[in-house]
Formats: sequence, structure tokens, C-alpha cells
Amino acid sequence: MAKQNKNALVVFARDPLVGQVKTRLNPFLDLQTTCELYTCFLSDTLDTIRAVESADYFIGIYPSSTSGYFERLDPLLSVSTFIQEGKDLGDRMKNTFSARFSEGYEQVVIIGTDSPSLPSAYIRQAFVSKQDVVLGPSVDGGYYLIGMRGKLVDLFDGIKWGGDTVLKETYCKLESNGVS
Repeated sequence: MAKQNKNALVVFARDPLVGQVKTRLNPFLDLQTTCELYTCFLSDTLDTIRAVESADYFIGIYPSSTSGYFERLDPLLSVSTFIQEGKDLGDRMKNTFSARFSEGYEQVVIIGTDSPSLPSAYIRQAFVSKQDVVLGPSVDGGYYLIGMRGKLVDLFDGIKWGGDTVLKETYCKLESNGVS
């Protein structure tokens, strides 16, 4: 897909394979139901990004795509897919920001699929923010959205990904780097 906008909106997603997604729900739901729920989350997230007109869309897939789900996406969505690369979530985000900035995007926002009811207005707000970095805090101590403006800030190394202090650690990194 050719670059059409100055903004890039990236959805971090997993390939919807039974037994490979939302595994923390497995004590409560069977594997098939968990996968179906995740597929609904993913579908809702893709519906949300459709409402953000001022961005090119990307789906970063982890660890790989073998189900064929992403190949069957509506061609009207005009989404580019890529395989996330990196040893942990921070590494994968850093690599994604770096790749999109090197393609000439001025702003990049990454969201996940764990917030299927995320209002598209929150994403649009992230793109109009004048801050260098924007974060959408979540109740589990992490964030559902991270956006950067034009430069890669070193804030992904040394964070305990998946813990309840991710947001706090990220704020500390921003402060120590003098980032607004």
C-alpha cells in the first residue's frame, strides 16, 4: 500500500488460532470460545480504525499469520500487514515505530485488540495532540494506546512488560528523557 497520509495507525494483533489467543481466559472459557471472542475483539477493533480517516492502516501480526484471517480482510479497509519483530513487546513497538517513521510518517499510533469498545475519537485525539508521546492508560497498569510524533524516543528498554507497572515505568522513562 502506498503512503497516503502523514499518520500511521497500527493495530497489534495475534493470528486468531485456537489455543493461541487470550490464553488467560482459558480457565473460564473453552479454547474455541476464547478464540471466537478474540476474533470478535479483532473485528471490532478493525471497525474502530475504519472511523479514523486521517491515517494509513497497518496490522502488526505476532508471532506469525497462518490462519488466513488477515488475507481475507475487506479490501476496502486498505490495510497493510507485517509480522512484528522483536524479543518482547517493547522491542516490537520500538521496531514498529522505527519502521513507520523511516517510511516518512510524522505520527504513529499503536493500539491493541484488548479494547474492542475503544472510541475512535480517542485515536483521532492522539493524532491531533501536540505532545511528543501520548498514552491511553488502562486499568491493569499498562496502556491501550501509545502514539509518537516524528522521532523515536528510547522508552521501551528495561520495562517489565505484562506487569502492572508498565504505565508508571513508561512515564518515568518519558520524564528522564525530557519528553512531553
